[in-house]
Amino acid sequence: ENELDPKRTYVWICAFCINQHRVKERERLGKAVPFGDFALEFGERVEGIGHVLALMAPWKDPQYLKRVWCVFEMYKAIALGARLTVVTAPREQDALRGALTGVQGIEGIFRTFAGVKIQHAKASVQEDKTCILRMVQEGPGIEELNGRISRYLQGWVLRASENQLDDCRGGSDHELTARLCVKIGTLMGYFGLGGREICLLEEARLIRETNNTMDGLDGVELFRKIGQRQMLHEDFDAAEQTLSQALDICTRTENLESVCGVNLIG
Repeated sequence: ENELDPKRTYVWICAFCINQHRVKERERLGKAVPFGDFALEFGERVEGIGHVLALMAPWKDPQYLKRVWCVFEMYKAIALGARLTVVTAPREQDALRGALTGVQGIEGIFRTFAGVKIQHAKASVQEDKTCILRMVQEGPGIEELNGRISRYLQGWVLRASENQLDDCRGGSDHELTARLCVKIGTLMGYFGLGGREICLLEEARLIRETNNTMDGLDGVELFRKIGQRQMLHEDFDAAEQTLSQALDICTRTENLESVCGVNLIG
């Protein structure tokens, strides 16, 4: 994806570079490796390498966020100003696209990344979790770090969604492109990016008008969203005209009693 040479790209993986068999053997002998030793090793690697790869799989319920040592890596990356890159498998990218175009997709994405709770992460050794949470609490604070991680992941999912849209642009599936514009635009609105939301909604409008696919429930919903955004900007004349177009489509297609029609009238 980043056009790196596999022969010249090096990745430090703790499970491979720290002998886990020796760690377990010491635990069986009652000589557990102290938290400080692990913390020092992890911290030095994050600082020395300066780039952390966070594997989010599955994207809607990432195991990465459920392991306290993984959260510790993210904490160190944020605290040290290291580069943090989220990576996913191709199948997860396909699943994200499916979620974006699904009925409850946007809401599911928003919930996934709006409520990160590192205090709920697990550790094989309870003392490790206690020490890590204490370190975070004495630093930025647990709630502050939860918020920072959530905002970072929200930014990642926005970028990933826009990449999905870029892949569709210029293709032959105009319907999918228009739907993605609306869905991703809505996601932008949830994250407080109203300007980018309206740009995507207008792009969807242009696609549908160009391909004569406005007369349907998707067109009604698109007009409704554009009208809502215009009202937020107090452009009431434009909003009235836009919502009237949506109502006209509902009337002509006999969809006034549909969910879209009820939402429009309500």
